[in-house]
Amino acid sequence: MQGLHFNDAHIHLLITHHVGNKLKEGELILSDQLTTVDEELTHTLLRSYFLDKFKPFGFQQFYHSSDLELNECYVMIKAIFEDQSKFIENSKHLAGLLFDTSDHANIKEGEMNLVYFNDINYNGELFDALGIFKSESIVPFIQMIENQKQFSIHHDFGFDLKGLDKACLILNQFDDEGYSVLSFDRTNGNSEAQFWTDKFLKLAPLDDDYNNTRSFLEATQQFVTQNLAADHRVSKTDQIDLLGKTMDYFKSRDHFDKKEYTAEVLAKPEIIESFEDYDASIKSRALYNDNFDISDKAVKSQSKIYRSVLKLDKNFHVYIHGDRSKILRGVDDDGRKFYKIYFDQEA
Repeated sequence: MQGLHFNDAHIHLLITHHVGNKLKEGELILSDQLTTVDEELTHTLLRSYFLDKFKPFGFQQFYHSSDLELNECYVMIKAIFEDQSKFIENSKHLAGLLFDTSDHANIKEGEMNLVYFNDINYNGELFDALGIFKSESIVPFIQMIENQKQFSIHHDFGFDLKGLDKACLILNQFDDEGYSVLSFDRTNGNSEAQFWTDKFLKLAPLDDDYNNTRSFLEATQQFVTQNLAADHRVSKTDQIDLLGKTMDYFKSRDHFDKKEYTAEVLAKPEIIESFEDYDASIKSRALYNDNFDISDKAVKSQSKIYRSVLKLDKNFHVYIHGDRSKILRGVDDDGRKFYKIYFDQEA
């Protein structure tokens, strides 16, 4: 059975620690005992809370530029997989590491749960796994309680079952290469959120089809919208046209070839040269190869950032989906800029 499935997954070990914001003199409160779960329904809800966010693509691995054994998180995880009696001890070390890396003013305090799972099904094979979860966002909820046909209403505070803030799941495979790791951060995109993957976990993408496709599309989108946008010789419509042709290339092919892409999509020698310079400058921090099989899931995921919208002041948004030759830019005798749009049919 292909994919990632949690139907038979079981919470084997669980411990909870409180991790404050070190910069704000928050507290680090460490538990000495495993966390108790009072009943089977709570166990089922917890499993859903911890695992439902994970999808079977976008795998990463623990990383260090010189020696994997210098990645502190990796060392602690490996110690637990090799000896479960070290679960509590290393959970405290992990909480301490998370506390030490919570050094941005906007990082919220919260509860860190370390969970040892049995029977995670990935592509038909069962794995033990470790999960590190941070719950930060406390929400109010209402309880309506009936007692002998008389109701009372109370409120309390807790964590929304669909509101997990930060999570990672480590499958016990490829230990010498940094394991197979899935990571989630609800605040992803904010500068302060980078501490979860970059400073605490220290992860790098796996060299697979999904990450190659995603990384190239992200890099190309940035090249077009930033580098070419700064080059006044390349019009906004030409930039949009390149984004559209790039997405069409990835949607119409099973395999990516960089030489073929630059010749067919970028086409113009000056744009190809600019792209090659950009590509060389980012290869040290962006992972993709010059040839790889295209991942449909990554293309679908990245298509939302490839919106072909021409924004004109605050008056018009023009969506461009096709032939670049049917839109022309000009300036009238009074110095006002305009676009001329040709079409065959009005929908």
